[in-house]
Amino acid sequence: MSETGKYWLDFISHNYKQGDQFRRQEPSTSICDVNYQDLIQAPIETVHSIYKFFGERLDQVTEQRMKHWLKVNPQNKHGTHRYSLAQFGLTKADVQQSLA
Repeated sequence: MSETGKYWLDFISHNYKQGDQFRRQEPSTSICDVNYQDLIQAPIETVHSIYKFFGERLDQVTEQRMKHWLKVNPQNKHGTHRYSLAQFGLTKADVQQSLA
């Protein structure tokens, strides 16, 4: 396992476990989970759902600003980046074991 791969897997695993522990210790705390694919495929709708989760409403001015930002900053504006676990000396089993 490469040093970089190990560092980031340990970092993500630690933070995931801390978040999980917090959820168990503070069950009444409102935590809104957002699926990354939803955010990428339907960003404005996802933001609306976040606001709704917290009992708020996204105002039109903010929504228009978000739409403008998305228009001038499309995904992959500066090219695409493709990564694999193997590039960092990791396997799917490494990740599954670390996040179990």
